Amino acid sequence: MENLRFWEYFVAVAEERHFGRAAARLHMAQPPLSRQIQQLEQRLDVRLLYRTNRQELTPAGVVFLDHARRVLADAARAVEETQATARGEAGCLRMGFVSSASHRVLPQLLPVFRARYPHVRMSLTVGTSLEQITMLQNDQLDVGLVRSVGLPDTFHARQVEAAPLAAILLPEDPLALRDRLTLSDLAGRPLVVYPRVDNPAIYDGIVAQCRVRTRGRAGSERNRDRRAGRGRVRGCLGNRDRLSGGAGGTYRASVGITGSAMGPGAGMEAGNTAGG
Repeated sequence: MENLRFWEYFVAVAEERHFGRAAARLHMAQPPLSRQIQQLEQRLDVRLLYRTNRQELTPAGVVFLDHARRVLADAARAVEETQATARGEAGCLRMGFVSSASHRVLPQLLPVFRARYPHVRMSLTVGTSLEQITMLQNDQLDVGLVRSVGLPDTFHARQVEAAPLAAILLPEDPLALRDRLTLSDLAGRPLVVYPRVDNPAIYDGIVAQCRVRTRGRAGSERNRDRRAGRGRVRGCLGNRDRLSGGAGGTYRASVGITGSAMGPGAGMEAGNTAGG
């Protein structure tokens, strides 16, 4: 019963109730069609039709017609869904994202994607940029929304957003009254920045920019956690979307920083081209 033509032939005869009309519908001669129905009955070892002027279904034929229609519909749907999946229009897309992408990038991206690809299911996983790269390499993700990082040669990436670098300051800090700052304005201050283990590229970029813009006067980042716990850290650097008020509203709203050439907040969409 692996040949679906038997099922198609029988459905045509059962619906037309006439071998001649069924043969015309199938674009074939009537004698071969009659032989195919006879072979089908022999394989099933049941009689499906009463041979009269109007081909009537036997009780077994009524049952088989219902199943045959469903089998043919399932087969057509299987072909359609398989081809749609190959075109990227169906299936499941496993997407990773950094937590800050949930503020603006994902809310803008997801409705557009779902409208364009309504038959694609999405599986979302939050993780750091480095975690996502590892998951992409291990075929655990199909695409990731990461911050600017050094990607393997087998990856393809494009920028989807450029988020500004911002500083958060204590409310009594004179610099907190300004709308814009330069890195030179922060010279000599101990700063909280991205942990290097989370994103070496961003960390190294921020440190390099601080050294260039402040001529080596930027405060040390070491022991930042201990100093922060004692209230001695006067500010922090990071992506504007990710930074928010500190505990109890200690920090003022973020202040934009100008003059940075690296754009460390740039969001990237990355995928592993080696794995297909």
